[in-house]
Amino acid sequence: MATPYNNNEEVDGISSGNIHNATCDSCRSRRIYSDRYKCLQCNDYDLCGNCFEERCQTKSHSSGHAMVHFKIPNELFGQYFPSPSEVTLKKLAELFSNKKHNIKCSGCSVEIVGVRFKCDICHNYNLCSKCMQQGVVSKNHQQTHPLVVASSQSLLKVDINDIVKKEELGRGAFGQVYRAVWLSKKREVACKVIQVTAHRLHLEESFRKELDAYAELSGAYILKTFGYGERLMVNGSKECFLITEFMHRGSLANVIHNDIEKISLRRKLTMACHVVSGMRKLHGHTMIHRDIRPDNILVSSNYTAKIGDMGIARVFDPNEKHTLMGCMPFMPPEFHRGDGDYDQSLDVFTFGLTLNELFTEKLHRFIQASKRIQITKESPIFFDLITSCINNESSQRPTATEIEDILNKYRRAADKYIKEEHPNYTSQTLAAKDAIFIKFYSEHHKLQKEEPKQIYVLPPKSHFSSALVHQYFDDMMKQFNNIRHHIDVRRSKHQQPIPQKVKELKYFDNESMDDHDQRKKPAPIKIDQRPARCPSPPSDFLRLPMENHQQFLNLVQHKRSRTPTPMSPSFDNQAHQAHFFRRIDEVRCISANNMVNQRHIEMNWNADFDQKFPDFQRMRREFK
Repeated sequence: MATPYNNNEEVDGISSGNIHNATCDSCRSRRIYSDRYKCLQCNDYDLCGNCFEERCQTKSHSSGHAMVHFKIPNELFGQYFPSPSEVTLKKLAELFSNKKHNIKCSGCSVEIVGVRFKCDICHNYNLCSKCMQQGVVSKNHQQTHPLVVASSQSLLKVDINDIVKKEELGRGAFGQVYRAVWLSKKREVACKVIQVTAHRLHLEESFRKELDAYAELSGAYILKTFGYGERLMVNGSKECFLITEFMHRGSLANVIHNDIEKISLRRKLTMACHVVSGMRKLHGHTMIHRDIRPDNILVSSNYTAKIGDMGIARVFDPNEKHTLMGCMPFMPPEFHRGDGDYDQSLDVFTFGLTLNELFTEKLHRFIQASKRIQITKESPIFFDLITSCINNESSQRPTATEIEDILNKYRRAADKYIKEEHPNYTSQTLAAKDAIFIKFYSEHHKLQKEEPKQIYVLPPKSHFSSALVHQYFDDMMKQFNNIRHHIDVRRSKHQQPIPQKVKELKYFDNESMDDHDQRKKPAPIKIDQRPARCPSPPSDFLRLPMENHQQFLNLVQHKRSRTPTPMSPSFDNQAHQAHFFRRIDEVRCISANNMVNQRHIEMNWNADFDQKFPDFQRMRREFK
């Protein structure tokens, strides 16, 4: 059965002694190759480099847990541990006891003494042991960001006599690279040698900056650096050594153009995911590589691709102009302007060209006169992504994070498709494998284009709250009593009703309670001579059935309608409580008693005012 490519397995029996005796608790690989991450907050929990970079989580393990990174089996910061299970928070506290890092904690702003935890995502974010255990979050750092134990000296200074150089692997503008053996470690490594003479003193500065870049970064897809060394030669020059892990398959350019051993499109996609993940980490730490191309991407025996040659990598500062260093045929248009005004999208441009060369095995053409590139062969897959990466407008190019999301989405979908539809994929020929992958890509890419836009879903209704209903009722009662106060003030002095004692004081605010204080006299108000009208009652006020309401209107009809004054409820009046909810309309009260006088009282008719109307006596007689 076809399974996803496992970067923890050896290929053709090749090994550099970089296999950890541990099982990945996420992908269940029986051995971890190259990079091992041990959780310090879970009991016996390990991740391989690939699962760590994908931020894999389980029920017990969170991606924000503190981890320790084993670059070499059973060795941490140059100290040997017979059993990595011995590495605990307590053991690290003893190891780094009274160790000063000359770095302030991003949580408590105190200089870190002891264990330092560095965020693997945020740039220059460090926590002390106390803030790590408290889960301190500040700036852009989140609790899901992984924390890795960092030393004050990530790179060891190696005795150069302990390194034995073998054959030359490559030569560049800044030096040569040799296959070498680290005698005391009995380990096969790569040794980069830079010759610094009186006329090339700038190379030593470049060497120092490369050390700083490797010390700042560590990850599954960044070339691991074990140490460095220096020595003076007899002729007065200086040799600088950089000791890195040995990548058996050499550069990505060697893998692409190897006519003997070809690789499938599916494996190429996996390697592209490795490179873009390393580029995303570079950009996340505000760095720019400036030379991402197949010659500077190194491939291990199990086809893990890593970004190397950080010699011209720099911290990106948008307010500064950058030096014009890089491989000219891979550079974007803004580089050729010569003003040094470029940003991290330069790496995206060079990655797009690398991606097209990876999938087509054909180099692009660089037109010297116009300083423009020309694609000689279009990739059968991801050509729209490549086109967006090599856009002449830097602002139109995608970010490294966006590219990583797209490639990983297709990689996971391809693994699922091949596992379900082509279980005998591994036994197929290379041409058959590529045909299967291209068919998958065409179908999946078409579905991605036809995928409808997400429909807006209304948010769920809020939960019913009885406390909120009580609050609304209290507000309604306050408004009701405020209305009564304003209407009573308009009456003449002899018409003022005698205030009644109210027991339920919680329904009245301070303003309404002052209405019942006889000692407080309201300020004179300009009285409107027109008949007073009551504001509209609340829409949910109780009403009688419509037929009774219409029957009352047929009996009493004024030529000029006038709404009587509403009366405040009397909570200590038993008769009122018995008939309070029997209403003709919004404000006129009526009891079960049909006595006319009782109706007059409850409706609060004002004979002095109503008798002025010609039909008042006639209506009273008809009403009786």
